[in-house]
Amino acid sequence: MPYVSDSIGTKFERVVQERFSELGRSQGGNLPDFYHSNGFYVEAKVGNIEWGPRVKTYQIDDFRGISEPVVYAMGFHNFDYAIRKLSGKPEPERQRTLDREFNVLEVLFISNNLVEKIWKKENRFSKEGPTEYCMFKHSLANALFKGTFRRFGKKEKPKTYYGFSPKEYYFFKHDYKGITWRAVLHKRKDRKVINFLRKAGIWDASGVIVQ
Repeated sequence: MPYVSDSIGTKFERVVQERFSELGRSQGGNLPDFYHSNGFYVEAKVGNIEWGPRVKTYQIDDFRGISEPVVYAMGFHNFDYAIRKLSGKPEPERQRTLDREFNVLEVLFISNNLVEKIWKKENRFSKEGPTEYCMFKHSLANALFKGTFRRFGKKEKPKTYYGFSPKEYYFFKHDYKGITWRAVLHKRKDRKVINFLRKAGIWDASGVIVQ
């Protein structure tokens, strides 16, 4: 039986594919979840809005070698008490429960190269074993847009703390069909992804935020 987190991930992947029918499942190896025929990949990650999705080591290591653009679709949901609601149920029943009660509040499309920079500062090892991971918290997403946050009692700027130039990225926010869509995408490298979101009705010029 899959872990509860795997079942929630499967549900979010269904949400993404239903919303973006042009995305196809990637074939073979540790590739991102989806591939678009225009030449880019999308990795779908989801977590409760209280703590966010978890990025894993293999994703950082394996995605680095992909020549085509890779972006993450970081989802944030409000499906609380997931273990209590889903444990002990077979996968089809879990998915039916999620279909009734799972709601995506926000999705952030973010460049893989920026996730790598965040990983270098935020990766941790779990207490249960030598598993390296990075929690992409909703507060971290907010900090990228706000341009400032506090870390260990000290005021920091994301551009300095993570080592990137905001001028190289588009920052975008748009509420569309009950979901807040945000993006931090490289102006040049992620042009195909931006065009894809524009065609899907997500990206609108009025939502671009000047940093």
